[in-house]
Amino acid sequence: ESMSEAFAEHEMIYNDDGVPIDYKFISVNPAFEKMTGLKKEQVIGKTVKEVLPGLEEFWITKYANVIATGKPITFESYTETLNRYYLVHAYKTAKNRFACIFTDITPKKEFEEKIKKLNREWRLAYDNISSVIWFLDKDFTITRTNNAVIKILNLTPDEVIGKKCWEVVHGTKTPPDFCPALRVIKTKKKENLELQINNKYYEVVVEPVFDEQHEMFGFIHILTDITEQKNVEKEKQALQNQLFQSQKLESLGRLAGGIAHDFNNMLNAIMGNIELAILKYETNEDIKEHLLEARKAVLKSAEIASKILTFARNQESKPKKLNLNKEISQSLKILRRIIPESISLEFHPGENLWEVYMDPAHLDAILLNLCVNAKDAIKDFGKILVKTENVVIDSSLLSISPDARPGEYAKITFSDTGHGIPLEILPNIFDPFFTTKKDSGGSGLGLSIVYGAVKQNNGFITVKSEINKGTTFEIYLPRVLSTSSETIKPKEEILETTELIGFLPSEIQRNKVLIVDDEKSITEVIEDVVEKIGLGSVSANKPSDALKILEKEKDTIKLAIIDVVLPEMSGTTLAEKFYEICPDIKILLISGYADEVMAYSEKYQKKFEIIRKPFSIFDLTQKISRLIKE
Repeated sequence: ESMSEAFAEHEMIYNDDGVPIDYKFISVNPAFEKMTGLKKEQVIGKTVKEVLPGLEEFWITKYANVIATGKPITFESYTETLNRYYLVHAYKTAKNRFACIFTDITPKKEFEEKIKKLNREWRLAYDNISSVIWFLDKDFTITRTNNAVIKILNLTPDEVIGKKCWEVVHGTKTPPDFCPALRVIKTKKKENLELQINNKYYEVVVEPVFDEQHEMFGFIHILTDITEQKNVEKEKQALQNQLFQSQKLESLGRLAGGIAHDFNNMLNAIMGNIELAILKYETNEDIKEHLLEARKAVLKSAEIASKILTFARNQESKPKKLNLNKEISQSLKILRRIIPESISLEFHPGENLWEVYMDPAHLDAILLNLCVNAKDAIKDFGKILVKTENVVIDSSLLSISPDARPGEYAKITFSDTGHGIPLEILPNIFDPFFTTKKDSGGSGLGLSIVYGAVKQNNGFITVKSEINKGTTFEIYLPRVLSTSSETIKPKEEILETTELIGFLPSEIQRNKVLIVDDEKSITEVIEDVVEKIGLGSVSANKPSDALKILEKEKDTIKLAIIDVVLPEMSGTTLAEKFYEICPDIKILLISGYADEVMAYSEKYQKKFEIIRKPFSIFDLTQKISRLIKE
């Protein structure tokens, strides 16, 4: 009666065959009533099937076995009717009788279920973490792992548990010197490092684990696959390098343009004085021969300046709609002659290739320089392949180059099977004067000309190279949909003849020419030429002085020769001011840049002529004569 555990005594009921079929309650204690909620009066004398109709048959068999053998049993039981868990101890008390002492363990079972649920949830979370997480003992032996080891290391948990961490990660019997776990022993703090194994990158983090006494008894070892992140960083760095290279080339282009401008100014002064001297010593063959040689040197120097301007994208051009397949096919027939027979040259034209708007001379320059480069890169036998195709650049493809813009392009792929370009010099190949062919006299301008020509035609270029396999250039030129507007006036040919300067009729000789250039040496040369053809001349080195002269002598000044690049204001702006003072004045612009002329307002575009630096006095004479006579 005083027991805290519930107690009930039962009598087994058998059928005529001696088979146990039920049992009835003989007595119960107060703890039974309290624990089950069943009153003594409700159960005494009644069978268990009457009290608990849902009782399973195996309980009757279990208790009958206790009576038959006399051996007590202890077990846990769940009673669905009462929705409770019990710890039951059953033993025999008399013939056909047994007693049960049971304890309500429902709170314990519920707690255990919570623990099991938490363990299941923890295990699910643990196994779904994308990083490999190991528990290591003090000897660095892996005691537990999650399932990420299957995906990241292609190993099963059984293949790693029981092994040292370095055996699994590095495949070694001893830890490497940089092992973070070894450092943790010394520092008692988290340690980490990045590893590259084959083509994979990993981040390793090792943290110490302490017990309640703050004694370190193991480690948590986290291995994360960061390959994708590293690849993204590499791509980002590559794009930043490309952007830097593009910006550097733009800066070099501006610098090269400025150098070429100054260079052309000096060449112009030299050229003019040489040609004036040729006229002076026309009958002295010995002196004339030396002067002609000097003139040839100036012309060669002018070619270098022209190449620099092409890189700077300031070379004047004559763009038009082009069928690239047709143009490339014709160019390659000519270029075939400069390529040894041991190198095959193939062209695979794309179908229905879009037209582009560019200067054919620029396309020829691109193909020529790429062919020369490829020829030099292929030592003996090899192949040069040129192919074309249509491509559409959308936002997903803008990463191929910082110069890429969305749109439709005709793409030229130029590849060779040469020795390739080392990765460390790849960013420099478009720099002017950069060359790896110093022994063979390379100028270092070939690829810079290619770059400048592509950029001048609103395209962009990419390059890929692999040592001993070859190099591929991809040139993207924007598709043209309609005929473009009037192009810039063509570059004047530099004559190599020593034609005599023709004198103008006497009625024209009363006119004056106003010469405006900030280089005194150039104004002096032009003054000499103007005076030799019978015209008067007046010069100024600043636009403000030129405006004062024109205001004063506007009745006699019929022609102004103006350098486009001037202090105070541009030559084109000065020309507009001249037109305001003298609407009928003729203008001859001296230019070394295409961009200078393109900036000129459409209002006056058809009223002026252009002569390109460095010019011969014979070209200058023809221009002056034509403008004065009009």
